[in-house]
Amino acid sequence: MTLKNKTVTKYLSWLVVLLWMGLIFYFSHQVQQQSWNLSYSILEISVQAIKVVQVVLFMGLAGVVIFKLKSFGIRIGLKEVVLILVVAAILYSLSLNVRHALVPVDLHHFIRKNAHFLIYLILGVFVKNALNSS
Repeated sequence: MTLKNKTVTKYLSWLVVLLWMGLIFYFSHQVQQQSWNLSYSILEISVQAIKVVQVVLFMGLAGVVIFKLKSFGIRIGLKEVVLILVVAAILYSLSLNVRHALVPVDLHHFIRKNAHFLIYLILGVFVKNALNSS
């Protein structure tokens, strides 16, 4: 690496650190209600994303079952498709109960604490990278 590239890398590394620190400052200067609203909106988005992923997984599972049945030479008719969809619906409803059982009682508090940990972990990685490039 040339001297010019090393210098540019060093300044960019420290710029990333400063920008990340600015982002932390921006979020930490919010009043409590704004911060809680942001956390709850992230929580709602996360729950919706989990639901979408769950539906996609069960649709994929049904597709794999149909594909496997065809590969074994089993004719797929309306009865088989309905049976597969019923089994997928039962598994989906059971997974909803499992998801509710596994969710912590105070999920909002859990997300906020882990967000703080993650934000400062990322800052530490950026600082280490900047120090290594300096």
